[in-house]
Amino acid sequence: MKNKLNLNRKYTKFALACFFITGFTVYASGAKELLEKYEKDAGKKFNASQGKEFFEKRNPETEKSCIDCHNRDIKKEGEQKVLFSLFSIDVPALSVSANKEAFKSSKKAAKEFDNYCEEVWQRVCTAEEKGNMLLYFMEN
Repeated sequence: MKNKLNLNRKYTKFALACFFITGFTVYASGAKELLEKYEKDAGKKFNASQGKEFFEKRNPETEKSCIDCHNRDIKKEGEQKVLFSLFSIDVPALSVSANKEAFKSSKKAAKEFDNYCEEVWQRVCTAEEKGNMLLYFMEN
């Protein structure tokens, strides 16, 4: 009986390890897929420190920055003020390690990059800018 119990524990630990590894890979694959697309579009590799700098940079024309809603610490939730700042909604963490859902869908993530770049920068961000930020989110 003891051998059978130990064998079951070994399989259970193995199954759990596979689940966590596979789960992270599935969620991270959307980010990897999107990063590869941006690398192809930009024709270069990206720099996470430049992504962090752009993410925290303030647009001098609009006085907006990504960190106005997203937390400067991308492993923590942010907060977006709505309806004349009477209400606020939680903004999920952007770090892939902290939020497995953040880049699960590369299509949704690409759309959100475009929407929020328009809001902050009044333009669509370049593939290089998006790739740098995405690499920063993936590495932290």
